[in-house]
Amino acid sequence: MNTPGTIRNLAPGVAIVAFAMLLMLAISGPVAAQGEEADPAGAEITRQQTDGYDISIYVSPEQPRADWAVFTVFPRMADTGEPVESAVVHVYGSPADGGRRQGSPALNTPDDRGRYIGRLNLLSYVGLWAIEAEVDGPAGVASVTAPVEVVPRALARENLPYGTTVWALIIVAFVGGALWLVYSSKRARRKQQARQHGSQAGHGGA
Repeated sequence: MNTPGTIRNLAPGVAIVAFAMLLMLAISGPVAAQGEEADPAGAEITRQQTDGYDISIYVSPEQPRADWAVFTVFPRMADTGEPVESAVVHVYGSPADGGRRQGSPALNTPDDRGRYIGRLNLLSYVGLWAIEAEVDGPAGVASVTAPVEVVPRALARENLPYGTTVWALIIVAFVGGALWLVYSSKRARRKQQARQHGSQAGHGGA
């Protein structure tokens, strides 16, 4: 058996499969890291101090689309930084086209009384929205406003073309490598059989 020749024939297929495995590990690492680092409240769109409060607003998903969106409000006392746990909080959304203003109470939970969560329906308009959080608490009533860009649903799937392309390349690499290994193995076997037949024919003629 021509072992060096067989190894040379199989080397390209092995290299393709190894490359696909390395590529899969390379992209799975950053994805996992992003999942670990992502804030469960979403992306912060503003943090402002006003009328005795320090108010932060977060939105989820981080790229709002024409659909329901979750807004999380964190009110703190401006002088101490302590969370406000007994406030009445509302969130509002006003589309830039002058359409109907959306509103919702933002409620906290016993597990995290300083986090107030509300949902707004952003289906009516694709474009710029003014998001307002109103806090009624120990320091009185205060509100902050921040702009949010709402995109069509089809455009809100972050990195979908990139991720699809990468996984398609991995699949092609695995399949291509496997086919190359099978083809190379069969070709090497045929060459070996041809040499054996030739050797037998030579001995028979002698």
